[in-house]
Amino acid sequence: MFQDKPHFAFSIGDGIGSLWLAVIDPIRGRTCVLLQQIIDAKEARELCVVSEIVPRDRLLSRAHEIADQITKLPPLTASYTRLVLTQKLRAYVDDTDWRWKVCPLWRDFHAAVINCIS
Repeated sequence: MFQDKPHFAFSIGDGIGSLWLAVIDPIRGRTCVLLQQIIDAKEARELCVVSEIVPRDRLLSRAHEIADQITKLPPLTASYTRLVLTQKLRAYVDDTDWRWKVCPLWRDFHAAVINCIS
């Protein structure tokens, strides 16, 4: 389940809502944020926000299966592939100068996101 209600309800936002514009199309992303819509697993799959839906009791084992597949790749291949695949999102997140002026907490959020996609 995805939604941005806590961010929207208490402040002008920490910027997480703007990532929806990069992940799904801008019109649908704005609608989700402004109307505080909740996206369930099925809709997230249809919007290509998630690649698969796994039952809760299989989640950890599936994550390990995926991690095992990735660790079998040559290290340089895995590293550079991840770099290429996250480059656009990283550029979007890095474009934050206006957010720092609007919301000082954005710096902390920005650092956390960079750590997750690095």
